[in-house]
Amino acid sequence: TNLATLETAEARIAELEEAAQAAIDQAAAQGVMDQIVALPAVGELVLENAGAVAAARAAYDALTDAQKALVTNLATLETAEARIAELEGEGNE
Repeated sequence: TNLATLETAEARIAELEEAAQAAIDQAAAQGVMDQIVALPAVGELVLENAGAVAAARAAYDALTDAQKALVTNLATLETAEARIAELEGEGNE
């Protein structure tokens, strides 16, 4: 029947929309993960890297909750933030 065809089409549209959103979310998360990967290793961080670390945090904070859940290297960013804070503290002594 026409109703069954319509319902099948609507279900397929919903599946495609969900897949498209998943791709968008993954791309957004990947962009942030790439920023985090581009940061120097924690032992090599210097105060001049503070802007890059802050930019990576701002990019992460701008993600939706669903996108944030896809970021697998958040701990690396948090470690970098802690190291920058240490360096800033050393500079104020």
